[in-house]
Amino acid sequence: MSNRSREGHALPSIDPRAAVGFACTCAWGHYLTVFAFPASAGRLFSPLAILLAAAWLPAILRPLRELARPDGPLSRRILGSAIIYAAATFAGCLSLVQAAAPLPISAALACATGGGLAWAALAWAHALSRLDARRRFGTALAALPMFGCLDWTAEFVPEADLGVMALACAAIGAVLLHASGAETEAIADQEPPTVKAERLAWSTVRPFRRFVGAYLVYAFVFGITFGVSGFYHASGGFGEQACIAGFGPACVIGGCLLLVAFAVRQEKFGLGTLSQIISPLLAVLFLLHMLFDTLFSTWLPSITFSLWWIVLAFLFLTMVDLVWRTPSDGRTLGFAVCWALVQTALAAGAVTAQVTSFVFGTATLTANAITACSLVLVVIATAMLVGAPTPFSKAPDELGCAEGDAPHAAMPGTVADPLLGICADIARTHDLTSREEEVLVLLAQGHTRNGIARKLVVSDNTVRAHVKSIYHKLHIHSKQELVNIVDARRAAH
Repeated sequence: MSNRSREGHALPSIDPRAAVGFACTCAWGHYLTVFAFPASAGRLFSPLAILLAAAWLPAILRPLRELARPDGPLSRRILGSAIIYAAATFAGCLSLVQAAAPLPISAALACATGGGLAWAALAWAHALSRLDARRRFGTALAALPMFGCLDWTAEFVPEADLGVMALACAAIGAVLLHASGAETEAIADQEPPTVKAERLAWSTVRPFRRFVGAYLVYAFVFGITFGVSGFYHASGGFGEQACIAGFGPACVIGGCLLLVAFAVRQEKFGLGTLSQIISPLLAVLFLLHMLFDTLFSTWLPSITFSLWWIVLAFLFLTMVDLVWRTPSDGRTLGFAVCWALVQTALAAGAVTAQVTSFVFGTATLTANAITACSLVLVVIATAMLVGAPTPFSKAPDELGCAEGDAPHAAMPGTVADPLLGICADIARTHDLTSREEEVLVLLAQGHTRNGIARKLVVSDNTVRAHVKSIYHKLHIHSKQELVNIVDARRAAH
């Protein structure tokens, strides 16, 4: 079992009326964009549906803003991941609707891309959050040529564009996470020699690597299945019906079991409380959404499908509220927040596709160019936003600082706080590093080791190593002795 403590938070609830209104307007927009696509009325009323949905957004996002406060549990990493997920889904929906490809492989790859990019974005954001601003920007620039290669590949295999992007983004996210975990923990944090940074980085990266690899296997099987069905369908065979009746649901069920197994294994859940089953539930709902969107969107009557969309959106918003009210870790919370934002991204992508197809046509080259530009903008925005101040997170103590920055840049309080000056004197006297000085200030303010780890966005082992090094350099053995030293310096001042 994990020894990391889990604390409950008294958090605001989503207004049920706002949730119902938001779900209904999103469903209306989805109905118009999907079933009234060829008609001019769809182009007229779909933007109106988006505006109505946007009117409900303040009530939906108000709890999100309160979660992102300095004392809230929603870190900038999870917020950035949710934004990236919404943007990636927007790009996928845009390409799918604009290209209007008749083969079901495009729909399957779009769904696989949404899930693959979501978890790759979590790994990517986690990696970028450990780098300073200069390294974040350089890492993003280094990734840009990848999208050029993807666009070149898409000219030869248009249907594989989204699938290749999912594979490449997931692989790059895993590599970035592993590299930043091994290097930044050892360099920027100046780990003492007794701490094995590689082992610490591996313990951080392992859950992401396992899930990304497992999900890519699932996405590959899912895409191949529908690729075969599309081939037989195009050649006049009966393979599509047999595939949908057999292999398609089998892949979806296998994906459900895979995600549930991942949640139970990696989150180390038991079977007792709601918080212990919320993550598998969200995973199953996610794949049910894929199933209905990919297989049954043309089979079900439009009214039935719209009702299903309303129920699904409201159910996800309810799940978000339940997750906020129960003790949970970042991945569970992030998964729910991603789905709260993705409802808007889906409708916005469809509307944008209508506008661009009306102006530029529905050529595959146009769809690929817009998708590539969208993903490039996502990379640039990720590099500049993740790990930097945002409107949702303005407190400097949530940001951390690179090695060599001023200590007060990442510490609570102001420069005029006398405690900062006292700790700076102690650090100079005993030759503490910048990160050890930050930990010293937080210890003097009464924070626990778990609280320090959350504020500095590092692992518990890293904080434990810094505290041990501070005690060794100050020749003390307990936190009370540290408080006595600080009080003595305060009295001297």
